[in-house]
Amino acid sequence: MLCSYPGLTELDARRVWESVHQDLFAQLDHHLLKMADVRDLRFQKTLDELGISDLTLADELNKQLSTKRLSYMTLCDGETVEPLPLYRFFLGIR
Repeated sequence: MLCSYPGLTELDARRVWESVHQDLFAQLDHHLLKMADVRDLRFQKTLDELGISDLTLADELNKQLSTKRLSYMTLCDGETVEPLPLYRFFLGIR
């Protein structure tokens, strides 16, 4: 992202990211948002604060972070990946 916006520094981006998260988590704490809302809004609000109105970029960043997070998840000992009926949600992921 920094390459595409040469006037943007990593420090500026980090400060805005932290400020946006403080605001979103305050709303979460006051039950104004759900965690899914926070995840969906984090990049959009950060980009808006930086003056970058690019919803496609926000979606790409969300997808990249989610994919990265999933790559670090492992199954709990003794768990296997099997098709489960829809009413069962426990997958043994930590």
